[in-house]
Amino acid sequence: MIDSNRNPRRLDAEKNLRRLVIAESDLWQAYRFAELLLEHESSESNSGEIRSTKDLVTALDIALVVAYSRPFLDSRGGQHKNTALKVQKRRLLKMYSTQEQKLHEGILRQRSSEFAHSDADSYSPLISKTPFGLIPIMRNPFPYVDFERARRIKDMIAKLFVILGEEKKRLSSEIPMGSTIFT
Repeated sequence: MIDSNRNPRRLDAEKNLRRLVIAESDLWQAYRFAELLLEHESSESNSGEIRSTKDLVTALDIALVVAYSRPFLDSRGGQHKNTALKVQKRRLLKMYSTQEQKLHEGILRQRSSEFAHSDADSYSPLISKTPFGLIPIMRNPFPYVDFERARRIKDMIAKLFVILGEEKKRLSSEIPMGSTIFT
């Protein structure tokens, strides 16, 4: 519910602040998934690892990628379209090393091509015609989990929290105390 009589600058600040709060929430979730994933790092090296632990580790890795990616991707539907994180890309790229920038782009690609979509546009499985019918031959549903990557993502998220905090503080200064944001 937007009041058309309100200051356009304040409305823009409210809209961007809402995005930042949602982005921060998504990144806290990703950070927690990274922590939980890293708790299982030693069990990954045990040769007698039970299948349920491997399945859990894979699920946490997928959840980490999906939650990390949410703030950087535009929503294509619903009430709040195009709510991707609007922190200036230049600031983000400056904050990340070249290696971190490549990892960031790889995570977004992996989310879109492997973890969040199973349609033919996202990846192209082989299809084998067998006596039992057509069987898709897809990627490994339980890929190797890279714990060092999880540690690097966690560190990248910590850097993002600094930028998000600064931006939230700046935007909050344009909104009167006690305001409720309805954008």
